[in-house]
Amino acid sequence: MIYSTGQNFATGGSGADERENPNPNSSRQPDPTPRRFISHEPTPADAPFGEFDDIVVWLSPYVLYGRMIAAGRLP
Repeated sequence: MIYSTGQNFATGGSGADERENPNPNSSRQPDPTPRRFISHEPTPADAPFGEFDDIVVWLSPYVLYGRMIAAGRLP
């Protein structure tokens, strides 16, 4: 998984969903596990759940390894 806090670089940003990503023990989560992330389309600050500009991308380990090898980061 690749995770970015988006353009505002907020860890726990202003939107409800943004606050979930860096906070695995949030009270909104029924099962507070450290490997839970929220991902959806970006939303503006005036959206019902506030601003969301975090980026979460899931890659197969094989795709990630292939890209790292192509970039010269793995032998």
